[in-house]
Amino acid sequence: MSRKLLYVFVCLVLLFYAACGYCQESSQHTNQLKDNEALNALQSKHLIYKSNMEKEKIGLIEAIADNQVIINLGKNFYITLGMEFKVFRREKRIELLEESESILIGEHYIATLKVIDVNEDKAQCKIIHFEPTDYIMVTDKVVNIPGTGYEEIIKQRELEVKAQGAFLKAKRSSRSNEDSAIDLYNKVILQFPQSTYAKLAKEEIERYKRVNDNSAYQYKNMLAICSSKSDVWSTSNDISVDSNGDIWLLNSKKIQIEKYNMFGDLLFTIERINKFDREIMRAPTNLAIDTDDNIYVLDSSFKKVTKFDKKGDIIDDYGPKNSQKPLINPVDLAVNSKQDVFILDAGTSKVFAFSKNNKFWASFGDFDISHTKTPKLIAIDTDEHNNIYVLDGGTKYLHTFSSDLRATKKELISKIYEPTDMVVAFNKAYILDAQLCSAIAYDLGLEKVTQNYGVKGSAQGELAQPTGIAIDSEANIYIADGTNYCFQKFSPEGKLNFKLKNSNIKNISSFTVNDSDNLYILDAKNGDYQEFDKHGRGLNQISLKSEFRSPIKIVTDFEGNVYILDSRGFKVHKFSPSGESLVTFGSMDMFKSPVDICVDMESNIYILDAKEYTVKKFDSSGNYLLSLGEKFTKKRKQIKGQFVRPEHIAINSTGTVFVLDSKLKEIFKFNSKTGEFISSFKKAGKDFSKPVDIAIDGRGYIYVADSVDSNIYKFLETGALVGTVINTDLKKQQIKPISDISVNGIGNVWALDSATNQIFEFEQ
Repeated sequence: MSRKLLYVFVCLVLLFYAACGYCQESSQHTNQLKDNEALNALQSKHLIYKSNMEKEKIGLIEAIADNQVIINLGKNFYITLGMEFKVFRREKRIELLEESESILIGEHYIATLKVIDVNEDKAQCKIIHFEPTDYIMVTDKVVNIPGTGYEEIIKQRELEVKAQGAFLKAKRSSRSNEDSAIDLYNKVILQFPQSTYAKLAKEEIERYKRVNDNSAYQYKNMLAICSSKSDVWSTSNDISVDSNGDIWLLNSKKIQIEKYNMFGDLLFTIERINKFDREIMRAPTNLAIDTDDNIYVLDSSFKKVTKFDKKGDIIDDYGPKNSQKPLINPVDLAVNSKQDVFILDAGTSKVFAFSKNNKFWASFGDFDISHTKTPKLIAIDTDEHNNIYVLDGGTKYLHTFSSDLRATKKELISKIYEPTDMVVAFNKAYILDAQLCSAIAYDLGLEKVTQNYGVKGSAQGELAQPTGIAIDSEANIYIADGTNYCFQKFSPEGKLNFKLKNSNIKNISSFTVNDSDNLYILDAKNGDYQEFDKHGRGLNQISLKSEFRSPIKIVTDFEGNVYILDSRGFKVHKFSPSGESLVTFGSMDMFKSPVDICVDMESNIYILDAKEYTVKKFDSSGNYLLSLGEKFTKKRKQIKGQFVRPEHIAINSTGTVFVLDSKLKEIFKFNSKTGEFISSFKKAGKDFSKPVDIAIDGRGYIYVADSVDSNIYKFLETGALVGTVINTDLKKQQIKPISDISVNGIGNVWALDSATNQIFEFEQ
């Protein structure tokens, strides 16, 4: 056979196979109908971007169903809606029937795909074009087509990075020059109007306006980064998440329901006594939220469920007055999509059902199915199909009832030991186990445990006393932890997203605020320092080496470096923003009793030595430059610049050093360039009771905290009193005793309550 005839024959064979491919396509898809589940799972997910910006990425076809496929691209890659991919077959062997030979065709184009949904490293794609010579198969190769998706995302990301740099530049400028900061904030708004930092810049300018109008300070936020001795958080019996992502927590010690936003900021509370002086809660144990974000609270003392609207006003009560039989020991409640209310009563081993309009319509349940174990009804919940699930902690059975209350299934869950709560969502039962100190995900279809969340402990991602569990619309898991006084959020895969309100801080020795309003907290007992964002979410944790003997003070400079003063180690340690050790200097010959530290705009370091009654200045590498101040002696009358008990220092943007003498209750000013004494001032009228710290904002205002008065006084550089931070309107938020303060450039004030390890923020 000639080459030309062979070529024609091969083409005819290819056309024949293509026709066969069309015939086989239906059966191919039929064999892979199970992949529809994977496609459906993707459709409820949000768009997720990866960090790698490669121009070309190779992946594989992972599943096929109808006219759609799932592709897997591996780790670290941008995947966006609208991105297109080409599909290639690696190789194909064509048999030449008449000649009993075969031809191997190399990699060739098959089809083009378009991304319609994204989930992590996988994407759901629609087939928008295919060649009539083949059909798509699992394991076929896909290659992205440049210019069809992620370039715009990269461009937007680069824009955000530039906007962030401009915003932080303005933020740093706020430490020294108000006018310059406002100009820079306006540039951010003009140059990057679509960025998230444009909105933040507008907020900063509004804050300047309030400051210039001399507005009173308002309590803004409280970060309960606390130890177990704090009573801010108590044993919380339940937790739930509404449609907005806000978190509702039942605080059984304070007998109230608390609402938090996704950052952990307290929005409002439903108190035990309402505005009409009526006791509406006595022993709340469980809560639930319906599709309209109404809140339902089960009270074991009143033996009823109270329904509140999203503002906290009572709508109705469900319980004994509506049912034929009284509740004996109600242990949990659930609300279905029709807003029917189900109360699980362990005393009668029954579930009591009430309609939305509060009509009792059924009681059901027969849970005593084991002759060897005693039933112990724990929890009840409903799914999206209004099926009802009841968990028996004694027999370890999960009972399922259909929406018409018929018992349909009972499953033995062998991997739970001491269940305390349960929520059902996404065809899984998420069960808290007090003995395991974790939550398990039990797949109702596979009938097995598929995932664990949390382990025993008190650090990030660890649980000490899990008391409540909730699931949001994206399958994230929220777990309330009574002993650790916190709640934590886990991704569906079990990764800790954030932990709010407690990060295993044993004792806050010192704290400071950087240019981004992040908090750096020094924990001498734990032997580390931790960085938190302004919402209290942990960003970084740096363990201090064994050479630290008594770290007492932490500060940052304008480059983000961290400085820690070790009083008994007689050293200063400087760390990079990522926690890398940069410089260490000091000795017993250099310092006698170092008690405080500050850093100026040029990263020069100032150490206050209480026994030598001086402030020593060093350059950024730890080289000694000069000293200022001296000791007061009784042999002669006190002269200017002499200390009796110097304990705290601060420096402003112009290089003036301020030293607080706690014995004299006086503030001394020195020139940092020459070391010369400038002047001093006291509080006008009545002296400070017990001044404990000093701080300076970017506009030159001086803040002095008084531990006995539990207030913070604000002065001009001249010593004239401007006012107080904690005024009479903030009496409920009064903190006592104050032990440490920090301010940002515009004058937001953070104060540490040393009794409870809570940090309060105040804003004009």
